[in-house]
Amino acid sequence: MYVPAERNFLSAISNINKVSDFIVGSLKNYAIEFRNAQLSFKDKDIALPINNTSVYYDAKEDENYIVFDGKKLKLSEASSGFHSIVPLYWVSKYLIDYLKLGEKRLLDRLSPDQTVRRRNELNELNKEFISEEVLKQKENQINSKYICNHFVNIVEEPEQNLFPTSQKLMLESLLSFNNENENNKLIITTHSPYLINYLTLAVKADLVEANLNNEHAAMKKLSEIVPVEATIAGTDLAIYELSENDGTIKMLPDYKGLPSDENYLNSSLEDSNELFAQLQEIEKGWR
Repeated sequence: MYVPAERNFLSAISNINKVSDFIVGSLKNYAIEFRNAQLSFKDKDIALPINNTSVYYDAKEDENYIVFDGKKLKLSEASSGFHSIVPLYWVSKYLIDYLKLGEKRLLDRLSPDQTVRRRNELNELNKEFISEEVLKQKENQINSKYICNHFVNIVEEPEQNLFPTSQKLMLESLLSFNNENENNKLIITTHSPYLINYLTLAVKADLVEANLNNEHAAMKKLSEIVPVEATIAGTDLAIYELSENDGTIKMLPDYKGLPSDENYLNSSLEDSNELFAQLQEIEKGWR
């Protein structure tokens, strides 16, 4: 699933489904899955990873609500951070749950085109003179072509409109979804130095956990910093840096198994500190 930055549009407009015909491009595909998520979880509170809130789709009103401390607010009237995170989290949860339906139910949900093509392949297979065991194996191979068994989540700017602390919680939720299946993949494009640093925390937490031997007190303390389900092995992580000057892309090295902090986003933060120090020097010189 490609998650476009324009996903905020789906949250910012009340009753978005009434104007969905005007949505085009990658956002249209995402709008379809957003609608599926709504209908799949209709009239249920879905806990969000930030601010002790949940999202609720009222099927009767065809309206999304943010719920906090027993109070409801239309999603369209909520802050831009909620406009960003609700479609991202809701669709990701829907798709990760979709994979758990099991082969039979997934086959029942194939599109008409997929259903016809699968049936034709099975009919051709039945014309072959093969043993029952081989027939079953080939039927399984055909079925595997038409059902989803892992989730590739491609997220553009997951940090948009979120405070740094909320960025961390949002990232941990995406990593948790990714860790539910070893074949899942999470691909992120970002301008946030916080996300890079939080990924370093997730890798470090994985290294620390490996040496704890499930010692309860230590595991509890670790989970307060990074949830165990959101840790990530350094060998499973690759970070690439895109140069805005010449368009080149390079893979960042690691340092003792951790992502290197020698990257453009961190350097930009260091530059601002250096400029501030220069201003202080000027101030001292003119006194």
